[in-house]
Amino acid sequence: MKARFAMGLAALALVGVGAARADDYALKKELQGQYGKLAGAILRKDFQAVRQMVTPDASWKLLDGKKRDLKQMEGVYRRRVAALKPGIQFTVSISRMTPQGKEEQVECTHVFAGFKTDGKGKTHHLFEGSAWRDLWTKTAHGWKLKRSEQVNQRQSVDGKPVTTPVLPST
Repeated sequence: MKARFAMGLAALALVGVGAARADDYALKKELQGQYGKLAGAILRKDFQAVRQMVTPDASWKLLDGKKRDLKQMEGVYRRRVAALKPGIQFTVSISRMTPQGKEEQVECTHVFAGFKTDGKGKTHHLFEGSAWRDLWTKTAHGWKLKRSEQVNQRQSVDGKPVTTPVLPST
């Protein structure tokens, strides 16, 4: 009898874990969709759409340690997109999520890549990969980005690592 009871408890625990994993997967899928919409809006320079995906007090902290608000980040992204030719890639991939009540801490990777022509007319491939720590908050209008902090950054030109930034960050 005790063995059956223990097996029943174990089965219930597994069902609970399975449900939690399904919920985690659904949330990750939802937030990954939000990142896709956000990246697309930035590439289209549709900052009205971006404003609808972030909280009014959203902030970004880049590697220089300075905080930026949405208006400042609009300028950064406008300059980045303008620096590259059409065919720009900007993707965000979630690597880890940590629930914090009605907020979700997300560790993710940004990839920003495209082509740029130098002063001599030669075209170069530019690539930037960076890690970010974001905080999303659940609102009545869905998940919104509240805070984003850049953790690291790697850039390359024509496949060769560079130490001097090649894409605008200010």
